[in-house]
Amino acid sequence: MKKEKAAKRAKAVRPRGRTSKPDAPAGVAKISVSVPFDELEWAKEKAGREGSTVSAVIADALRERRQTEAWNEFMTWALDGRPLSPEEIAAAETELWG
Repeated sequence: MKKEKAAKRAKAVRPRGRTSKPDAPAGVAKISVSVPFDELEWAKEKAGREGSTVSAVIADALRERRQTEAWNEFMTWALDGRPLSPEEIAAAETELWG
């Protein structure tokens, strides 16, 4: 039963760069998420202040979380004491700042 559900979820995930709607921007997928009411209200207020959308607020939060995790992984590795190569620095900068 669990394997069947996992297989269905895996099939539901679209490849990167695909969209769930023909008119959606490239690289964007329409999904459904559940969030606590207070977080949703905050996101709506932030979107309103910025003239943005809740989707943009959520995307920014996800991007920031990914960057934070990349930074934490980098610091864990960097504190090992060996210097970074120019290639490693470039890869870290790309992951952190795009």
